[in-house]
Amino acid sequence: MKKFQFRLQKLLHIKSHKKMERQKELAKAERVRRMEEAHLELLQSRMSQEISDLQSHKIERVDCRWLTQSAFYQQRLISNMATQKQVISNALKQEELKREKLISAAREEKVFDMLKDRQRERYNRELDDLQQKETDEIARNTFLQGEHKGKSKSPR
Repeated sequence: MKKFQFRLQKLLHIKSHKKMERQKELAKAERVRRMEEAHLELLQSRMSQEISDLQSHKIERVDCRWLTQSAFYQQRLISNMATQKQVISNALKQEELKREKLISAAREEKVFDMLKDRQRERYNRELDDLQQKETDEIARNTFLQGEHKGKSKSPR
């Protein structure tokens, strides 16, 4: 009997490659999200620093121009943080989309893996059956030859 060969091996290979690509895409989306979150944290720390600077200047005499600049800067930081939160939200959506695509690709690959396993099991059963038939045939022929020899050598 021929060696086991999965007829859809090329397709299984394509599905595996597709899954690996989806894993890379998900990893990239996660990196983007983490980078955007780090940027938001930076903006938040700048806002905290600006507020603490403002509070430390309350004790001293405050220059009106500096106070105005600080207020504009805080407004810009607030605006940037709101924008950054939206960017993070979009990055999370993209990450979730990539995760769903990965799950789908993994399912497709698993289906073909299971099909390959079933075909291999069927091949092994057929091989075992064939070997058993050959063994039975050899045993039957040996038995018949022994019986035949026994009849021909009977005493006269």
